[in-house]
Amino acid sequence: GKVFADDAAIMSAADTEKLSAGRKGPLKVSNALVPVLTLIVAAFAALFYNGYQNILAAGDPAQVAIVTSSFSFATLRECFSESNASLALSQAAMLACLVAIFMGSRQKLFSIKNAVDAWIKGAGTMVITVTILILAWSLSGIIGSLGTADYLVGLISGRMPPFLLALVIFIMAAVISFATGTSYGTMGILMPLAIPLAYAISPDPVFLYMNIGSVLTGAIFGDHCSPISDTTILSSMGAGCDHLAHVNTQIMYALPVALIAIVFCFIPVALGMPVYICLLMGALAVTALLVFFGKHAEDPEKPRGKPGVAGDRG
Repeated sequence: GKVFADDAAIMSAADTEKLSAGRKGPLKVSNALVPVLTLIVAAFAALFYNGYQNILAAGDPAQVAIVTSSFSFATLRECFSESNASLALSQAAMLACLVAIFMGSRQKLFSIKNAVDAWIKGAGTMVITVTILILAWSLSGIIGSLGTADYLVGLISGRMPPFLLALVIFIMAAVISFATGTSYGTMGILMPLAIPLAYAISPDPVFLYMNIGSVLTGAIFGDHCSPISDTTILSSMGAGCDHLAHVNTQIMYALPVALIAIVFCFIPVALGMPVYICLLMGALAVTALLVFFGKHAEDPEKPRGKPGVAGDRG
């Protein structure tokens, strides 16, 4: 069958050439792994060191005693919780960039000037994302100052059945994320509302974690299906297919899974059913969906039979 529709807006070869890094020389896995590993290791180290210094500067006797004693999980917990994540991650990202530039220039894959130009262009592509995050954080701060969470707690806690809260939060997160195209911004908006609201209705940890999870999953689901999401746009560009056609195929796969999560996980867990049973039911539902509604992909190597030829006995 046809891979692309007649009116599909497919990215041309000229478009992909514009995105090419202009590489030259042999490809090495280490050129990708080393900067990424540097980022991960440096991020954890920076978070730990930054939190450690903040604890010593604050001078709280209990925390100082924990971090200055023998190294343990409690030490990691305290240091990570008191760290400035934005500063630590920025430092780790800068170090990873410098490592990548050093490796590429030393292998003569590009010049320092080309590396700096590419870095500036790459930073420019993040302006919209950073702006959305700043606006989301600003909105979150305003919501906190206005006491919106306290208002919603008083409005909903006595009127909404507890088993519907996770469903409502999931739908709200999905709608906001779909409309804005950002999952992180949605999490920043809803987390300050969902956590106190869920805790006010029921202090049960399982109930609280489920509602936190509904924010995360709803935001990711909406971002996955959104046509204006950066990840969706990059996916269609990488596949070289029509963007809206790619969005439609994603929705057809994601929506049934979201419905299964609502029916077999969110509501049953809120009603008191054990989590492992709900996960098992969800897995069985996904399997049944594939067995009864799934179709095998056509083998492109095999010619398709003409109508009236295959199986024609007349």
